[in-house]
Amino acid sequence: MRNVLIVDDKEENLYYLKVLFEGHGYRVATAQHGAEALVKARRDPPAIIVSDLLMPVMDGYTLLRHWKVDAHLRHIPFVVYTATYTEAEDQDLARSLGADGFILKPCEPDVFLARIEEIGASVAGADAIGADMPSGNESDLMQVYSRTLIRKLEQKSLQLEDANRALQEDIAERNKAENMLRLLMSAVMQSKESILITDAQLDLPGPRILFANPAFTTLTGHANEEVIGQTPRILQGPRTDRAVLQRLRENLKQGEQFEGIVTQYRKDGSEYEQDWQVAPIRDADGTITHYVALQRDITERKRTEETLRESEASQRQLAQALEGKHDRLLAAQRVAKIGDWETDLATMDVTWSEESYRIHEVDPATFRPTHDAFLELVHPADRDRVAKAFAASLDHHLACEMEHRLLLRNGKVKYVEERWTTEFDASGVAVRVTGTCQDITERKLGELQVRESRDRLSLATQSARIGIWEWDVRSDALVWDDLMHELYGIDEARFGGGYEAWQQCVHPDDRARVDADIQAALRVSGTVDTEFRVPWPDGEVRHLKVHALVQSDDSGSPMRMIGIGTDVTERKLSEARIRYLSRVHAMLSGINTLIVRVRSRDELFAGACRIAVEDGKFSMAMIAIADPVSGVVTPVAWAGDDDGIVDAIRAVLASPERSPNSMIVRAMRGNTELVSNNSIDDPQLLLARECADAGIRSVGVLPLIVAGEAIGVFVLHASEHEFFHAEEMKLLREVAGDIAFAIAHIANQERLEYLAYYDELTGLANRTLFLERVAQTLRSHSGSGRKLALFLFDLERFKNINDSLGRAAGDALLRQVAGWLTRNAGDPALLAHIDADHFAFVLPEVMPDGNLVGLLEKTLERFEQHQFDLGGSPFRIAAKAGVAVFPGDGEHVDVLFRNAEAALKNAKASGNRYMFYQASMNESVAVRLTLENQLRLALENDEFVLHYQPKVSLATGQMTGAEALIRWNRPQVGLVPPGQFIPVLEETGLIHHVGRWALQQAIADYLRWKRAGLPVQPIAVNVSSLQLRSPGFIAEIQQLVGIDPAAASGLQLEITESMVMQDIRQGISTLQAIREMGVTVALDDFGTGFSSLSYLSKLPLNMLKIDRSFINDMSDTPEGMSLVSSMITLAHTLKLKVVAEGVETEEQARFLRLLRCDEMQGYLYSKPVPGDVFESRFLAQPVGG
Repeated sequence: MRNVLIVDDKEENLYYLKVLFEGHGYRVATAQHGAEALVKARRDPPAIIVSDLLMPVMDGYTLLRHWKVDAHLRHIPFVVYTATYTEAEDQDLARSLGADGFILKPCEPDVFLARIEEIGASVAGADAIGADMPSGNESDLMQVYSRTLIRKLEQKSLQLEDANRALQEDIAERNKAENMLRLLMSAVMQSKESILITDAQLDLPGPRILFANPAFTTLTGHANEEVIGQTPRILQGPRTDRAVLQRLRENLKQGEQFEGIVTQYRKDGSEYEQDWQVAPIRDADGTITHYVALQRDITERKRTEETLRESEASQRQLAQALEGKHDRLLAAQRVAKIGDWETDLATMDVTWSEESYRIHEVDPATFRPTHDAFLELVHPADRDRVAKAFAASLDHHLACEMEHRLLLRNGKVKYVEERWTTEFDASGVAVRVTGTCQDITERKLGELQVRESRDRLSLATQSARIGIWEWDVRSDALVWDDLMHELYGIDEARFGGGYEAWQQCVHPDDRARVDADIQAALRVSGTVDTEFRVPWPDGEVRHLKVHALVQSDDSGSPMRMIGIGTDVTERKLSEARIRYLSRVHAMLSGINTLIVRVRSRDELFAGACRIAVEDGKFSMAMIAIADPVSGVVTPVAWAGDDDGIVDAIRAVLASPERSPNSMIVRAMRGNTELVSNNSIDDPQLLLARECADAGIRSVGVLPLIVAGEAIGVFVLHASEHEFFHAEEMKLLREVAGDIAFAIAHIANQERLEYLAYYDELTGLANRTLFLERVAQTLRSHSGSGRKLALFLFDLERFKNINDSLGRAAGDALLRQVAGWLTRNAGDPALLAHIDADHFAFVLPEVMPDGNLVGLLEKTLERFEQHQFDLGGSPFRIAAKAGVAVFPGDGEHVDVLFRNAEAALKNAKASGNRYMFYQASMNESVAVRLTLENQLRLALENDEFVLHYQPKVSLATGQMTGAEALIRWNRPQVGLVPPGQFIPVLEETGLIHHVGRWALQQAIADYLRWKRAGLPVQPIAVNVSSLQLRSPGFIAEIQQLVGIDPAAASGLQLEITESMVMQDIRQGISTLQAIREMGVTVALDDFGTGFSSLSYLSKLPLNMLKIDRSFINDMSDTPEGMSLVSSMITLAHTLKLKVVAEGVETEEQARFLRLLRCDEMQGYLYSKPVPGDVFESRFLAQPVGG
């Protein structure tokens, strides 16, 4: 790193060169004159020296001469860098003395550095030869140096003379300015507006106060010596608006004036509102050197604004006095709109400041201010008063002030405030009057606006019914306006006028809380916002809202409280109604959520009562249900605070005398809700005293109406008066309706679930439930070595009984057979009615020494000897039995049951009374394998065909769709019904291929007919459980319907209940995905399988098809009709269309129309027909043809 020595007597030059060199990798040493440079160079020689010429102690020429004669230094490059010696002979002298370079100031940094590098390089090359010595002899050089120095001194002398003349002129100007400054200072010191002057330092901690006039001390309590040197932050406090301060800083940084209002703090800590005007003061170069601030205390005006809400600022504060020069003081006058004046009483000539001319809006060039000329500008109405005040002031030594108006030459009216003092000579004669004139037009207009605002506020408070009050805390004098007496419902004569008297007007339950609010505000001199009730003398209770402000003295002790009061009774009542409605809404939502998941009436009743108490916030809720036989109404569920009310209600309902007059019975009898909103005084409430003791103030009774008849009531108790109104009752009627719907729905669900597991005719388990029970027993026997026997019974000649005696006789016989079996089995759970003439029995455990044959023979013998009663005549019937024993005849329930069926078939075929299963009975498996092989060939040889059976609207008779039914057109045999080959397809897995073919063919037929313009409707295709559970089924359907945009809308898939229930979650997911493709879904054979109605409501279905067995039973028994009606109602409730299958008679169709079934399908309209026949018979007319 190279070293450089810089020599210059000016610090700024040294700093500039030091930064420049160090920024380019030099190590820098500095000296302020030649002598210091020689010392430092000899101690630590630099690589190059850069020196000024004109310096004290030893100048640059002398340094250069000593440098070049020093053997240790003369080889080091010496560069002259000067702004004073700029002539050619100056440069020649330097080079004669041995300077290696000469650079004039100023010089661009890059040019300067380039020259330094150039000089350094040239000197380095010369070093190889030897350093140059100064040229010429010493005497000649000294003469040249002396002449040069003398010339420079002469030039400096001339410059000093010019500077002296300028200084004298400046002194004269300063004297003139000082005179004017004294005049302006007098005005500032007499001003009642606070004026501050600060320096221009904006960096933290901020500008320092340099001057403060006496008005500042009066305003803030800070003495002048306490604030000088401080920042205006001493006036700030917790409530000083930081946003205003930020705006002040931004304006000052931009060199702009600032105006604003801010909360400041006096020395004693009290707040005052300050109207703040701050302006920058600039020097002759335009640089901001100071700030002048004018501060006006507008606390009273702001206080009036806060109290009256619409008042406006009445005064502005003047801040920070000015210092220094004339132009700064004039700037302060402009900011404050204060002009100063002086009247010479000898000549009556008047001297005005520039601001005085601006205030009076006259041109200084044309207007000569005199006392009389001034009076001409005073408003005529004020002129005499002003003249007399001025004349009177000449007789005493007091300061004077007054306000008056100006009527300017342009017709404008201004308000001004004059302040003046009179100077007297030693003999006491008045010689001069000095004063200020401030434009207060804005303030006066503001005061006028405040008065107008006060009047408007008074009118507004009367219109808005806002009462105003004031309480003297120390004297306990409480003053109300007339409206306050109205709000409290008392006349002025009855009011005591003190705090205790007011407390007695407050509701006793609110008194302690309100008093605590008042006392808390007094402790911190804060505000009060509280609401409470006021009982009027006539018994009416009103709600009042009070807002008040505490005023304190200088010590912080509360002096008075000023506030307003408003009647908020209507708002409080509205809020209560909203709360009541919100509670009822919450109860409605909770009960509706409950209804979706409950499965029993008890759970529904208990949950509804609990939700009414927890979400509806009722003190008690109860459901009472009427006995369908006796009609007696009894509470069945309740929640909340009982307090013996339920027992009292039960006693009333059990009393034949009192019950008819109870609200519960009357509500049920009239199918309408009854309400008591004042339970204490309501004569219709039989238990008024008990309700009052329990805190019940309102009672609502809502009937639960099912099928047009009230089956019970929903009773709600509220602790509030007047709870039940029109809005609440509308929602509560909806709640009661939902509960009634849920009751009916649960009854239907229980009925359907019963039918899903039990035989309605005999009351025994059906096949599904029986097999589940057997399977459960088998699981418990697995691996234990225990045996189980399964018996199947077939009633002989039962068909003949039905045909000869009628179905009613057959049903009666089946019921009697079920009763006989139940009595002999001992446990009905061991029995089942499998189908028309088949019963099943399971012996859960066969003892090792048990004689099954003997048991079976004895049972059959007793059965055959038993006489049954058919139409009053004795009747006997025989039975055949098939038996399979676990585990030898099968370890799984399906195998065991199938083998028992095989044994029963063999018994019937062989004529034996019973048969035990033998393995040889399964020789038919070989036949099944042959059939499987033939079905595979049939698929390859296109032997499957589709037949179509139309579906018809029961309302219009028009075809609404068709079901595609698969047939096997077997060579040499003909059409094979699906019942003979579909089970084999499912067992072998061929159903996937055949099912895909059926779907593809149905879509192809639909699209062909649609393109031909035929009125084709969607085609339904049955889907097996294996297809539905296949992981690729969704993609398969998507591929099939993706061949044409119309394909999806023309396809409907039919599934069964049991198919979906095998895996409900997967089933719902698969069907939802298919639905999203536009394909509709129908639930086939509804009622024959087992499903949960809660899951049924979640299945993405479009249609429900009622199995033909229910249609066949519909016209035979009322139960059959009721069951079909329930199915249709349930489907419509779930927004599903309903199709009745197997409709064969006009009577069935007529009943279905009455039950509002949507569509039918069956031989009444058409049996399944081939596609060409279906086309010609049902699609003959093209669309629009």
